[in-house]
Amino acid sequence: MSKRSTLYDVFLSRRAVLALVCAWVVSLGSGALFADVVRFQGDPAPREGVRVGGIENGQLLYRDARGRPVTRAAAELVQLGLDEHPGYAESLRLVQSGDAAAAEARLRAELGRAVRPWAEGLLRRRLVRVRESAGKHPEALETYLALAQTTGDAYLLGAPPLKAARALDEASRARYGATAERLAQDKQGDAAAALRALARTLLAPDAAESVDSPGALAPEASPDARERAASASASPASSEPARATPRTRPGPPALLGLPASITRDDPIVQLLTAGRFDPALAAAEQRVAQADRLPASLYLLGAARLARAEQSAAVDDYLDAAVAFMRLAIHYGPSGEPLVGPALVEAGYVHDRIGRLDLAAALYQEASQRIDAQRDPAYAQRLAVLRASLAARREADE
Repeated sequence: MSKRSTLYDVFLSRRAVLALVCAWVVSLGSGALFADVVRFQGDPAPREGVRVGGIENGQLLYRDARGRPVTRAAAELVQLGLDEHPGYAESLRLVQSGDAAAAEARLRAELGRAVRPWAEGLLRRRLVRVRESAGKHPEALETYLALAQTTGDAYLLGAPPLKAARALDEASRARYGATAERLAQDKQGDAAAALRALARTLLAPDAAESVDSPGALAPEASPDARERAASASASPASSEPARATPRTRPGPPALLGLPASITRDDPIVQLLTAGRFDPALAAAEQRVAQADRLPASLYLLGAARLARAEQSAAVDDYLDAAVAFMRLAIHYGPSGEPLVGPALVEAGYVHDRIGRLDLAAALYQEASQRIDAQRDPAYAQRLAVLRASLAARREADE
C-alpha cells in the first residue's frame, strides 16, 4: 500500500468520524428530537423533552428543551427515562409490580443494543438491583463487578449489592471479596469506597459497615426515602462511623515472625521489625500498586495492616489485613505458591480476633494442607499454637 493511499484512507476515516460528531451535535441542537425525561430532588414535576448526553464523574449531563447544556449531580435523580432505552424505566415499573423476571429480561434486551458506554453502565446498574431483589445473589455480584471493570464513576458504582453479598456462602464471599478489593485499587473517591465496603461485607458480613447514602440509592427511590437518608448523613453522630472492638478473651498469640520464603533484608521487613508500621504500610501499598514482587508484597501488605490492627483493635483494620491475605491466597492458590499457606493462617487469625471462630477454623484447616513443616517449621508451629488456642476457646464457650 502506498503512502498516499494510506493518508487518503486516514482522511476518509476522519471525515466519517467528523460526520458522526456533527450529526450528534445537530441532534442536540434540535428540540424536536429531545425525548428523554429527568426529575431531580425538589422538582415539582418531571423535566420532559430533554436529551441526556451522559454521566461523567458522578454528574448527569443533559440539554434542556431549549438546547442549553445542564449538569446536575446524578445522586439527586429521582426519575430518569431514556427514549433510546425505554426498557430502563419500564424495568422499574415491572419490579414494583413484583415481576423481577420480566424486568431482568427487559434490561438484558436493552443491553443487547446499547451503544453508548454510559447508557450501558446505567442499564447494568439497574440490572444489579433487579437481580438482587429477585434473590439472584451471585448474578448480582457478578454484574456489579463486571460493571466495575468498565467504569470508575461514583454514581454507577455507588450502590453495591450488600444484601446479596451477605447472602452468599463463605467460599463465594472470599472469591468475590478478593475481586472487589482488587478493583478498588484502581478507583478513586466514592467509587473506591463502595468497592471496599463491598469487599468488607463479603469477607465479614456480620461486622462490615453499610455504605447506604443518598448517592447509593437507586435513581427512582422515593423522595421520602431520600430525605431520610439525607438527614441521617447530615447527623453529627453519623460523621464518624462507629468501630467495633474485636474479641479479646483470651486472645490467640500475636503475629510471630515471617514465613521462610520472605527475605529478612527486605526494607519493608526491616520497617516492621523496627515497629515502624505506618512507613511499612505505605511502602507495601506502593509495591502492590506497582505489581512489584508479588505475591510477597501482598503478604507484607497484610502483615503491615495486621500490625496496625493490633495497635488500634479496630475491626475495620483487621478486615483490611484479611483482604490482602485473601487476595494472595485466592489469586496464587492454584500455583503452589509457598506464601499461600501463611496467608491463610493470618486470614484465619484475623477472623479469630474478630470473633468469627468457625471461619477461622476453616481457614486454619485449609492452611494446614499448605504449610510444609520441613521447609517452614516456625510457621507450622505458629499454626499449631493458633489451632490449639482456638480449640480451647471454642470448648470453653460450649
